[in-house]
Amino acid sequence: METFFARMIGKLLGDGTIIKQEGRRPRFQFMHRVEDVEWAHYCYEQLRDYIPLSEPTYGRVKDNRLQKGYSERYMVQSSTHEWIDQLYDIWYPNKMKAIPITYLEQYFTAESLAWWYQDDGHLKKNKEGVVEKLILSTERWTDEERELLKYILNLKFNLLFSVDGQKRLLLYDQLQINYFLQLVEPWMHPVMIRKMKTASPYKTIAKRTTLTVTSNFQFERPTKELNEAISHYIDNVELNAQYFQKWNYARRERNEMKSYQITLTDDNRQKLAQVQVKTGLTLNEITQHCLSERATEHFEPKELQQLDQFTTTQKNIVLGSIMGDGMLRYNEHKSGSSSSYYEHYGMKQKKYREWKTLKLAPFWKITPKGNSILSRVAPLWKELESHFYQHQPNDQRIKRIPSLFFDEAKQPEAVATLFLDDGSLLISPRVNHRSNTIFLTPHIALYLQNFTKQELERLSDWFTQRTDVPFRLTKRPDGHGYYLRTSQTAHTLQFLKCLSSITDTCPSMAYKSNWSYRFAKEREKWQAKHPHYRVVTSSRERMRPYTEEEIETIITMKRNGETDQSIADQLGRTYWAIVYKVSELRKSHIL
Repeated sequence: METFFARMIGKLLGDGTIIKQEGRRPRFQFMHRVEDVEWAHYCYEQLRDYIPLSEPTYGRVKDNRLQKGYSERYMVQSSTHEWIDQLYDIWYPNKMKAIPITYLEQYFTAESLAWWYQDDGHLKKNKEGVVEKLILSTERWTDEERELLKYILNLKFNLLFSVDGQKRLLLYDQLQINYFLQLVEPWMHPVMIRKMKTASPYKTIAKRTTLTVTSNFQFERPTKELNEAISHYIDNVELNAQYFQKWNYARRERNEMKSYQITLTDDNRQKLAQVQVKTGLTLNEITQHCLSERATEHFEPKELQQLDQFTTTQKNIVLGSIMGDGMLRYNEHKSGSSSSYYEHYGMKQKKYREWKTLKLAPFWKITPKGNSILSRVAPLWKELESHFYQHQPNDQRIKRIPSLFFDEAKQPEAVATLFLDDGSLLISPRVNHRSNTIFLTPHIALYLQNFTKQELERLSDWFTQRTDVPFRLTKRPDGHGYYLRTSQTAHTLQFLKCLSSITDTCPSMAYKSNWSYRFAKEREKWQAKHPHYRVVTSSRERMRPYTEEEIETIITMKRNGETDQSIADQLGRTYWAIVYKVSELRKSHIL
């Protein structure tokens, strides 16, 4: 059954549809042009064991745009079936086709992607046969639904699509295109050869070249050391799921870099050219990978002594994590004291912690039991412990926000990590039964009440400097009595957008970092309770401005003792809209 649902996702995202006439049960159908008749037969054969289907039938469709006046196609249609009834309810809420995000999260597979691509995909190549871009046609979907499709492709395969001016999903870079084509290859039909990769020519690599890598790597003899790293580790470069995730997400990082002009050996030049064509990586990325593999193999914890030994991204994730869910363990012993990094988590957030260790390799690892992150003892952790903790006479420690944090945490990764650790995306719903509308108002909450009010005031300014979003201190009964929160929808969405380049690389946390996804999930929940209600994001910008006549009516009715509800009924406004407007008029001394 799961295989059937996976294939149906491909068809319903592509050329398939479910039709339902009034008073009749729904039927599934798809059609393909004459040139793809073999693909139509293949889909028919793969689905007929699950649902009753007619064999592909030839037909003509009138089309005055064509010189011959018609187009030719093959169509397959189903009889009624309980699974078609079920799919219609899932894909056609309120009789309109929509992206069923929960269903896709459960059943979308690489085979789904292959079927969708063969239906609605296009591979553009130049005259030499080199792939230039890969397209998935998504013009029929709304902007919100395209965002959901981008999320699914990221969640399932770590692919980061963009959207062009024609509202299509696109991949431009060779790395992602190569990986995409590798994913779908097992299910590609021979008739779709135009959508498959062909051999690409090697690019000539200059003997004398400049290589740029992250500045945390230091070299005494760059030519010798870089050539040795490339020679020793390049044979291990493979376009698999683990490496692709690391490479593709690393492209979103903004690390401090350093360039070296070196002379490559002839053997390295040949191997670099081969790997470049096979993977789509740049020379700098291949070199960075080789250096990272070398660092992992020869990592010595005692040598980790300062923050500059991290990349810029790693440093900011470390600082954000210490402020959030992480802690620096402190151990006293005869020879002195030592520290290490430790972070415990619930299994529901395991993917997020895997994201952290992916970024912080080889410094952090997930413990064998799989519910915590741990580092080895190192001088750096002891140094950071002295900054982030205040030791009390009773051997207790209090976490604090040191000046070191504000001086060193300058990239959005620190904000994103602290938010993913200790933040929430809160939803305030309001149901208007008169207009059959459900308003959802999002807020960001940062539960940092373990810090003092003065520390949070400084941290609030730091958030605003990094994101241009104001946070206000809000009271709560525990800790030091305050946490940080946004107060407007626009500020909440701006905050999420500001961090999206980082949080997009951790799709498992989309429920708190991706508003399109969270809104879709909330809408599914509310429409299950109120099937015919409209669900919208609450925003002051969408509010209908008041006319002079309406304001005069409010003033007159209020002075005559009318209730806010009666004024709302008179003007066709919501109760809370009138409450807010009356308050506004009073503050302006108009009422």
